This record gives sequence, C-alpha cells and structure tokens, in this order.
Amino acid sequence: ILTITCQCAISRSALMSSEQFVIGGLGSVRGYRQDALQTDNGVFATAEVEIPVARIFRNTGVIKVIPFVDYGIGWNSSGQENPSPNSLASLGVGLQWRQGNNFNARLDWGIPLISAVFGDSRTWQEKGLYFSVQWNPSF
Repeated sequence: ILTITCQCAISRSALMSSEQFVIGGLGSVRGYRQDALQTDNGVFATAEVEIPVARIFRNTGVIKVIPFVDYGIGWNSSGQENPSPNSLASLGVGLQWRQGNNFNARLDWGIPLISAVFGDSRTWQEKGLYFSVQWNPSF
C-alpha cells in the first residue's frame, strides 16, 4: 500500500511561536528532532510503502516493513529572516506490528539528508529513532 500525506500552512503575517508551522520529528520529517523548524508558512510531505512480511497470532496480527521518504520546507512572513536550513529531508524505514483494530506498535528510523544541528545530538531523536504504541481497548 502506498500512502502519500501532505500538510501545509500559509500566513500573511508573522505568527506567535505557538501558532507556527513545525517541521521535524515523528509525524513530520523523521531523522530530525521534534519541531526542529518553526516558521509562519510551510509544507510537509511524506510517502510510505507498507510491505507485509509476516502474519502472527493465528493471522490476527501482521508485521510490516515500511520504507519512507519525508520532506518539509518552511519560511517566514513579513520580512522575518528564514531559518537556515529552511528545509529538511529524510529517508528511512519503519517496522510495524498491527494486532487487529486495537493495537499498533511502530519503530521508525529516519536518516537526515540535509545537514542541520538543532541542540543536543545525544538523544534518540537526533539519532533518528522513534517508537510509538497505540492501544484502543473495546469495551
């Protein structure tokens, strides 16, 4: 399954930091720290291919390998200086375990393609690793 996702935000004026478009991290451009870029305007796109590799637990669960590519660019309004770099790009791969409709666990590893230093480089975020778990109990 090929999934392509895109988000954008456009503003005519400068925004407060809490309202700005953020790029980087899980749910955006993996391989960079969360919210690495904050700008007034921006576009983000990702493409993923889900490849089932194994059925588990009496065929109620599935393991998938998910290669992906992410790209985002941001710019400011009203003559404010743009961050440098103002774009981020990454390639990576994810491993997902989906168990029915109630459980999903995913590990992603993003490799940054554009050199950028945003703070401490010793955390798992800066190493491009992201782990998420979703559990939706049915009552």
